[in-house]
Amino acid sequence: MNQNPLNLIKIINHALLDKERGLGNLNIKIDKKEIELLAYLAGGDARAALNSLDLAVKAKKIGKNKELKITAEDI
Repeated sequence: MNQNPLNLIKIINHALLDKERGLGNLNIKIDKKEIELLAYLAGGDARAALNSLDLAVKAKKIGKNKELKITAEDI
């Protein structure tokens, strides 16, 4: 079932903040532009968006201030 892009953005933001089932325990820095890119590339599929985010996070090394900066290139 295709999701509205705004719903996907909400789902991605929730995953970034959720400390129990999401990525909220990590210090992830990602701009609105990259979140919108994830939603767009997922083609309405929330699982694809979340899997892509997870892969981008796992592929990054922790940088300054123990943060993970996700860029469009990472996505």
